Amino acid sequence: MAVLRLVTLVVARYDEAIEFFVEQLGFELVEDSPSFTNDGREKRWVVVRPPGGETGILLAQADGADQGSVVGRQVGGRVCFFLEVADFDVAYDRMVSTGIEFVTAPRTEPYGKVAVFLDIAGNRWDLLGPGDRRPPGYRSTTEPAGRVQDRPSAANFPQPTENRWKVTAYSHPATMPPNPAMLRRNSSGSNSRPSPSR
Repeated sequence: MAVLRLVTLVVARYDEAIEFFVEQLGFELVEDSPSFTNDGREKRWVVVRPPGGETGILLAQADGADQGSVVGRQVGGRVCFFLEVADFDVAYDRMVSTGIEFVTAPRTEPYGKVAVFLDIAGNRWDLLGPGDRRPPGYRSTTEPAGRVQDRPSAANFPQPTENRWKVTAYSHPATMPPNPAMLRRNSSGSNSRPSPSR
């Protein structure tokens, strides 16, 4: 088994990033401990994580001009993180009340509700939640396991009838059972079939 434990997010300053993720977004501060760069300079090891989540975000303060140039543009302006919540409306209202900037209005897609917001660095995130129109068999990872109304059931599929075709696969025409109609078309009057080619 493999687990994606951490992803790195380059930020301008540790404390401002921690405040955004913990106070505004509601993440947990998993770790904030002293560490060192590869060349021995001091830094901090800062990890935040959504409540109940498994994958954490390592907040890495930009070190130098090269790293500073990617703050807010780690994926070239595309949506780079997808935050899935159990109740979209509650999460959306809470985030707006804490000052998080949404750059799109909430909308309903076949997979659920979605709206795009910006983190403190300007990276784009999708806020995702279950909606009213979901494909058959879809179940959000944040839904209780006992909810089955969105899963396919036997009642949703056609039931076999006496007139339904039965499909059987054969490896070679010579192994198929005789077809009376085809036998009548055999001009030789023989009931033989071609032998398998060698």
